[in-house]
Amino acid sequence: MQSKANAAARSRETLRCLAHAHHDYELTVNGVAVTINSGVVADGVQRDLTSDRYTELDRIGQGGMGVVFRATDKKLGATVALKRLLEGRESSTGSSRVELFHQEYRTLALLAHPHVVRVEDFGVDQGVPFYTMELLEGADLYSLAPLAWREACSLVRDTCSALALLHSRRLLHRDLSPRNIKRADNGRAKLIDFGAMSPMGHARQVIGTPPFVAPEVLGGHALDARTDLYSVGATLYFALTAVWPLGTRCPPTCRRWSGCRRRSS
Repeated sequence: MQSKANAAARSRETLRCLAHAHHDYELTVNGVAVTINSGVVADGVQRDLTSDRYTELDRIGQGGMGVVFRATDKKLGATVALKRLLEGRESSTGSSRVELFHQEYRTLALLAHPHVVRVEDFGVDQGVPFYTMELLEGADLYSLAPLAWREACSLVRDTCSALALLHSRRLLHRDLSPRNIKRADNGRAKLIDFGAMSPMGHARQVIGTPPFVAPEVLGGHALDARTDLYSVGATLYFALTAVWPLGTRCPPTCRRWSGCRRRSS
């Protein structure tokens, strides 16, 4: 109970600091500065960033951490993807969802990998944090399957390249699935939806898309790079065959474990 109260207090303090900033500021993570948009005007009054700079056009997706909209950046005249934090729930890990959302943005900003979706701006709109990223118009592996083996292997190789960087920082994606790998306009893969990302080690929460979740996740064992690689193998199987792994929508071990939280595949 105390831990939840502490997490809620940290969340409120984070938003309070953002709301009272009078300018953009920088967070330094591992020696790298990341610029954060404060979302306020000079008099300290918080402005509606979505209407001030961004116009939301339509909803294009939702993950475990937030909902994603297609939006117009009126300052740059460009179309972007805008991800808002889903409100109303705290994480079972003990960290507030606001903190995890900030961590997701900062990690993506620091990765800067050609096969990871590129993030751009961060802000707070009416007390709700959001960030923008490049809009990927290409299809995902779920829509493209079945693929010829050469193309499937090429896209998965790109994905593994992105994972190698993530794993070198002892981080796991934890939701590798056909929906979360997109083929960009240049024909190369982009890894998306890092809302389930977590450090290697024991996890308090079972999370992922059931047919692609590694058995050790369901068993409560320590997680490492092999956890993501199992999901890569299951995803490659689907990309080649358009058939769910093990011939079912959910592996038997997952069906027997009623606590598995399903994410959209």
